[in-house]
Amino acid sequence: MEEQGTVIRAGDGEALVRVTPSAACGGCGQQSACHPANGERTVTVTDPIGVRPGQIVTIGLPGGGIRAALGLAYGVPLAALLGGAVLGYRLAPAGADLELVAALAALAGLGAAFLLLKMLRGRYEGLRSLKPVVLRIGG
Repeated sequence: MEEQGTVIRAGDGEALVRVTPSAACGGCGQQSACHPANGERTVTVTDPIGVRPGQIVTIGLPGGGIRAALGLAYGVPLAALLGGAVLGYRLAPAGADLELVAALAALAGLGAAFLLLKMLRGRYEGLRSLKPVVLRIGG
């Protein structure tokens, strides 16, 4: 996934880039999560090229970054949800409503996953594979 933006500030191997929504954003149901109401956002990116303020650049995640981000955002909560449901169903006391216990355990697993991700946020935010990088100057 690539985005275009304008370099606001650059130096020390990083650049601050103002990104506006692309045409592909129009069809995405989650565009409000990426772009606030005014349609623009700023992103600090790794700059291996040496860009200058005012340049138009293309930014994106390195190869495995998208898979890692998707795994954290969707894979971990989904695994916890399903794991909680299976555990709840298997460990439900005799005579209990199995579906209710499984549903409650699934919600508990999902909550635990979000809590775990929040607690570990500092660790994975520092990973280079999850940080956008300047891919090229221009579009």
